[in-house]
Amino acid sequence: MIAAPREWEVDPQILAAGQRVLELFASVQGAPEQFPLWYASDLIDARTQDPASMPEHGQSLDDTLAHAVELMKQGLCNVSHPLYFGYISPRPHPAAVLGDFLGSALNQTPGAWRAGPSATMVEVEVLHALRSLFGLEPVVGRLPGGVFTGGGTLANLIGLKLAREQLYRQHPERLRSGGLKPRIYMSREGHFSVAKALDVLGFATDALVEIDTDEQGALLPEQLEQRLAHDVASGYTPMCLIGVLGTTATGAIDPLQHIGELARRYDAWFHIDGAAGLALAALPEARRHMSGLRDADSVTFDPCKWMFASFGIGCLLVRNGELLGGSFWAGGPYWEERGELDTFKMNLYGTRQFRSLGVWCLLQHLGLDGYRKLLRNMTGAAAHLRALMATDPGYCLIPDQQIMPVVAFRPVGASADLVTRLVALCQQRNLAYPSVLEWKGERYIRVAISNYQTTLADVERFKHALDELLYEFSPSPLLRIPL
Repeated sequence: MIAAPREWEVDPQILAAGQRVLELFASVQGAPEQFPLWYASDLIDARTQDPASMPEHGQSLDDTLAHAVELMKQGLCNVSHPLYFGYISPRPHPAAVLGDFLGSALNQTPGAWRAGPSATMVEVEVLHALRSLFGLEPVVGRLPGGVFTGGGTLANLIGLKLAREQLYRQHPERLRSGGLKPRIYMSREGHFSVAKALDVLGFATDALVEIDTDEQGALLPEQLEQRLAHDVASGYTPMCLIGVLGTTATGAIDPLQHIGELARRYDAWFHIDGAAGLALAALPEARRHMSGLRDADSVTFDPCKWMFASFGIGCLLVRNGELLGGSFWAGGPYWEERGELDTFKMNLYGTRQFRSLGVWCLLQHLGLDGYRKLLRNMTGAAAHLRALMATDPGYCLIPDQQIMPVVAFRPVGASADLVTRLVALCQQRNLAYPSVLEWKGERYIRVAISNYQTTLADVERFKHALDELLYEFSPSPLLRIPL
């Protein structure tokens, strides 16, 4: 234990500067609607085009942070606003933010036991808690069942690296002869990070096979089955089958159980990209729609989505942590081997930021039941908006599985340009922040509810504002909805 000091010595400059940051954070958290949904001043635009030079001589820490706070106000995407419905960018929970600050302030890393024993312990606890929360199988082996990364892209890359290594172990002779032709299968609604990861891993662009989806955006299993049989007959080897748990466009869930069965039939790795959607597995009523989740060899999860951590934290959960240890073992003459838990030997990173402390603080503060309540706040708001749109003959919805808090719709008869105009006006007039979705030849208004404090009244307010815009700006009286 650290010996208690006779008297705490506090640097007043750090306190004063830190107070400015905490005041802005508390203001955005406490009354987010006092800030616009999105704003970029002319100053910010000008400095982006012509960056300012750094000063030759420094200034006080308090003045520096005051300047930084002002700059943030001059160009802000206000994800804490209850009507921010953009790109699964959640309102960060104070417990997670302050936990991140604590880990960074002490500069601890969970990459090695000797560089952060408490950090390593917290990370192991969080990995264990996530597996339990989402109903995943217990870990095989002595190593933790996963690693934290800087985001879902790197988590997907690591999962695909493990898949590649399994393939190479299975076919060493074909690998040596150059006759191994790997294939990876994913729906057309899968995330672009998979193609990026395969490129980094050295695969040709045709190694990724994209399978069509149904009207909800979920992979068509019959087409996958047919393509697998065709490719194997043509000399290709299935390396990895990817199921998407919560597509970005519509929140669709692929038929995970069917995909997992095909992966076992073809001795392929079964990876699930649940970057956003895995969070909903914490809800028993949602997990019923995720049959096959427990069969995955690896699962990507982003706590910086619907677990309300700040951006920059992803996670790969694996059934067998020993595979990570075998994939990333590293050392050097300067590193004395002590038999400690050094997670840099399980990860692409060496030293890395201690981001799992924020997740630990969030779960400790809320409790599992409290976290589930926040998720239900979001799904309840999304269900209310879905019902409002479904009962209004002036709008048509993309059919969805009604699990994820993502809703996409369009005014009946509206042109693509009108849909784009409505979304732009919502943003410009600070009414709400939806996004535009291109879906099967049509353009839709997409709403992703990522704020755990968005209420039913908030989505009603958005619906009313949209009705008014449509009435005001529709080029045809036939499209106008009387209020």
